[in-house]
Amino acid sequence: MTRLALAAMRIPVVRTTVAEREDTIESGLVLHTWNDLLGVFPGVIGVKTGHTSLAGWSQVAAVRERGLTVYATILGSPSRSRRDADLERLLRYALDQYRVVPVISVGHVYARLTLPYGKPSLGLVPRTSQLDLVRVGRPLIERVLAPVVASLPVRRGEQLGRVQVWAGDRLLGSRVLVAARTVPRPSAASRIRWYARRTVHHVLALLR
Repeated sequence: MTRLALAAMRIPVVRTTVAEREDTIESGLVLHTWNDLLGVFPGVIGVKTGHTSLAGWSQVAAVRERGLTVYATILGSPSRSRRDADLERLLRYALDQYRVVPVISVGHVYARLTLPYGKPSLGLVPRTSQLDLVRVGRPLIERVLAPVVASLPVRRGEQLGRVQVWAGDRLLGSRVLVAARTVPRPSAASRIRWYARRTVHHVLALLR
């Protein structure tokens, strides 16, 4: 039944029809849905109820929230009210398994590059953040593609890498990583002084 509902909801006229609480046919008769969750449970968009004395009270319900669509199916419930209550519990449980979280954050430093001439390391940050719907308790994996060392000069905002966030084998997001600050190339005199200090340091280390 769930698979049939999934297939039927791909048809636009079906999606429109099952989302209606009532409709008036040509004779003027007003028809009301038996889907008690429509307009009561936030986000419910369908799908189909059914009842016979042998099959009991049955329904496939679908709810869309935060970009997620969840289907729940109850078959053979002893009463209409019990069917509705069980469907609500199933749908709430399913929705509680997902959260919208920042999978990539602008203020987060995803990599640090070594700079020459004794300069402090350079942080790489994304230009934009990304929010995504993720399963609660499911680990996310960050993969950072960036060089270990950067040559100077570097301009703030210069693209120097990329971060990817994966949930299992599904790519949730990917963002370019850019330099968090500008680092100019030292003058010739500054470079000479740095090399001189470095040479003296190595010589003293050998004499100890």
